[in-house]
Amino acid sequence: MLCCLRACLRLLPDDAFLEEYDRRLDAVKAHDVKKRYKIGKKLGAGVTSEVFEAVERASDAQYAMKKIPLRGSASLERAVNREVTILKKLRHHHIVYLHDVCSSPAHVWVFLEYVSGGELSQYVLNQRKWSEEDAGRCVWQILSGLTYLHSQGVIHRDIKLANLLRSSPGKGFHMKIADFGAATTLHFSEQVEFTTPHGLLVFKETAPLKDTIGTPCNMAPEVFNRAYGAMADMWSFGCVVYELVAGEPPFDPYKLPLDDPEMHLKRNVRAARYPTDTHAWKQLSHEGRSMVQGLLTAAPHKRLSAWEALAHPWLQKRSRDSSISSVDSLDAAQQARKTRKASLLASNGTPKAAQPLAGAAVRAAETGIAPASEPQLQEGSGRPLPMSLQAMREPSAVFDIADEHTERPPRYTGVAAYYDNQFTEDGGYEENYVAGADKDGAAAARV
Repeated sequence: MLCCLRACLRLLPDDAFLEEYDRRLDAVKAHDVKKRYKIGKKLGAGVTSEVFEAVERASDAQYAMKKIPLRGSASLERAVNREVTILKKLRHHHIVYLHDVCSSPAHVWVFLEYVSGGELSQYVLNQRKWSEEDAGRCVWQILSGLTYLHSQGVIHRDIKLANLLRSSPGKGFHMKIADFGAATTLHFSEQVEFTTPHGLLVFKETAPLKDTIGTPCNMAPEVFNRAYGAMADMWSFGCVVYELVAGEPPFDPYKLPLDDPEMHLKRNVRAARYPTDTHAWKQLSHEGRSMVQGLLTAAPHKRLSAWEALAHPWLQKRSRDSSISSVDSLDAAQQARKTRKASLLASNGTPKAAQPLAGAAVRAAETGIAPASEPQLQEGSGRPLPMSLQAMREPSAVFDIADEHTERPPRYTGVAAYYDNQFTEDGGYEENYVAGADKDGAAAARV
């Protein structure tokens, strides 16, 4: 029987033979995956992947499995390989780890640490009270992960609240840095000792990267200038810290002037100009303001590194023990956070209607039109939003990889493209794999 099958395959043209061979090899690999793992419910989906619960049969350990169809996309395959290569070298308590990878000509199955606590942003929003101590514990853990990443020569390039996850739903959670789809490695011209003044200066001034990639409203000035290094992560982290303690993004696209908002965004970022006259900012302690200002410094060589930020007085005064009661309340920040969220809810005011799914975010990103559940008014103005703002989503949108074998989506412009999405400033999409999932555990599977 097998001989007959081989003979039949040999009679096929070369292309048909290779296609059939790949199809059968893919089936064998898929069968092998199911033998090793019990695949559970679907957690979420993006343009380039689907995410499932998975339990390893041998160990009974739970993981998040991301199934990625390659669809003949060479750029997607390169991007996935690059991401997996980076994840294989990382192992840290505050970074989502890679457990296993299986691949075939048509698919890649990536098994990641299962993180069930969801996104930090949603947790903070749901808290009745929020304090500098609460924020400080989260900031310290994220910084611990960033310090490790940078010591390994890895730049994340997409640090934002949507990529900062909680290990578990309870209060005793640990922070996890996720989604390494934009990550890359940095090579230094000399052996760098990051803890010495000279080594730290070399680290800060090493800026070989030119591609504009990441979440634009969290991008550092030097990223827009197309010459950056690891310190770009620290600016992005500064945007995260600001939002945690002030309740709003420092460069909120909904508050930009409607005439050429992209230009205004870049101008604000390059000047490090963000709101410092709000009640939430004034309520923040002197050390807290100093921490944010040290991170949101336009010049990379003057910006706080991860090592310097860990030693900042604001963190030294904030306990890492979650059992310690809160002291410095951030009530004004919580009020600002909830007010901003309310302005983004659907007209019926139900939070459920405003919870974004990855698929809806993708459609919004590709069409430039927000789903019906999104508000179409500029915050506080009552005016319709321009098309460039309507596609803005939280927590993130996802894009497929476009190359010569795939149909490229329409050009995605305006502030919508400057908030949550991967893009390249020259008018195309970076050859980079980004996948998202829903909030309820599926975000744990973001590579």
